[in-house]
Amino acid sequence: MQVESCRTRPADPGHVEGAVEILANGREIVGKREWDYVDQLWSYLATMVKDLRSRETVSAYYPDQPIKIEFARQGSRVAVASISGDMVRRASVDLLEFESVISAAGELFFGRMSELLPERAESYKLARSELIGG
Repeated sequence: MQVESCRTRPADPGHVEGAVEILANGREIVGKREWDYVDQLWSYLATMVKDLRSRETVSAYYPDQPIKIEFARQGSRVAVASISGDMVRRASVDLLEFESVISAAGELFFGRMSELLPERAESYKLARSELIGG
């Protein structure tokens, strides 16, 4: 289910399950089969977007799986990769477009989750601020 279609409160507000899909140049970097605690994962992605503004390479692991996500600046582009065991999926995309798309998707996610879980709205607000450079 797309986050914007979700109308019901997650059963366990401390462990919101779901997936983030990152497609780059038509290639799936991560998808639905890599589900995890999606609000925690989005928080990690927001921090990575913020940190990429001042670092060449940033990475994080999924909250509850041995899957590593990595963003590496390469001039005006960013290499986006997921590493799971021996499987590496990678693509290079325009840095500004990537940041814009990830930020918009994160804003949508955190906004909807704030409505569904108002008791977590403050922590979602902090994560959203990282997406917009706060």
